[in-house]
Amino acid sequence: MEYLDTTLAGYLQKAGIPEPSVYYNIYSDVALGLRYMHGQSPPIIHRDLSANNVLLTSSLHAKISDLGVSKVLDVTPSEKTRVTMTAGPGTHCYMPPEALVDEPRYDTAIDVFSYGILMLHVLSNDWPVPCAPTMIDPSNPNRVLPVTEFERRIHCVARITEGIDHPAIPLLRKCIHNSPANRPNMNTVTRLVMELQLKADEGKVYHPRQSYDPTSPSEVSLGVGDDVRVFRNSRKMLKAYCLTSGEVGYAPADILRRLEQCPRATALYTSPAETGEGLSISQGDTLHILSLDNQEWWYGVNDATGMTGFVPCTYVSESLRSYRWYLGNTSHSNADNLLKQESNATGEYTLDLAWAHRESNL
Repeated sequence: MEYLDTTLAGYLQKAGIPEPSVYYNIYSDVALGLRYMHGQSPPIIHRDLSANNVLLTSSLHAKISDLGVSKVLDVTPSEKTRVTMTAGPGTHCYMPPEALVDEPRYDTAIDVFSYGILMLHVLSNDWPVPCAPTMIDPSNPNRVLPVTEFERRIHCVARITEGIDHPAIPLLRKCIHNSPANRPNMNTVTRLVMELQLKADEGKVYHPRQSYDPTSPSEVSLGVGDDVRVFRNSRKMLKAYCLTSGEVGYAPADILRRLEQCPRATALYTSPAETGEGLSISQGDTLHILSLDNQEWWYGVNDATGMTGFVPCTYVSESLRSYRWYLGNTSHSNADNLLKQESNATGEYTLDLAWAHRESNL
């Protein structure tokens, strides 16, 4: 097990407010962790999320810790209205109003509230201790007005460089809404955080070489042809935002690659798209092949047009050399032999055998 001795609270105290690329990475890591917990059946609620219970790796990846007061929410929807919970189980200034009453009743929304407070803590580098929950009506001294949870922490918002105009404030306000029913779930929070991260840090565009079905709630479903943004990748799993589906999560590093890592090919013919998913090509166009898995159709992007789609693998060659031989009417057998010799020396692809057979009368 990995040993982590740095808490988020300790990091903030020592280093101050981090750069946006760092704190958005922390936000998305924590959001994915909570999404995983809430996605279990039955859900698990942490109940004590705070900057003291988020640990950081040496590369500033965040991991949720201290599940000492976490609880399996093994109740039916009707039971939630009559089964009471422990009052204020976590750090007081991170607790929502429904957890601080006598005989409280709460669910996963307690963690969403704490998550919003965590966002504020990081942005302001100040423990978000709230002021009083009520205030005197300036127009009527005999009247008491309620104060929202956001207003109770407006002194922390004032410490943020952009103040209330910071792009994360709208999401933060939703998370700490007084009513748990009006807070977004962690699926929505995770997606919105990744969208904020996209704007702050464009990330790198990757393409799946094959479809991927998630094996856990923290992972993302990917299809061939999807455009995927990747942030702060590790050796085995990449934190990914699928631009095609809007889904977010982790995906195996070995199925994703950047466009410049994809094999290149050259169109042997001019051919219009044969289906709605097809790709139009002109003889001599260069393509990046995003997926070679299908034996008959390859998925690629035409560098000349920027369009993506499927193209018959027999219509393109994986080597510029083979294309030149094709134009020069070199016999398929000679071209194949030359490519094999070249491949042995340089490691390049051999001429596609299906194409060679198809052009057997050259």
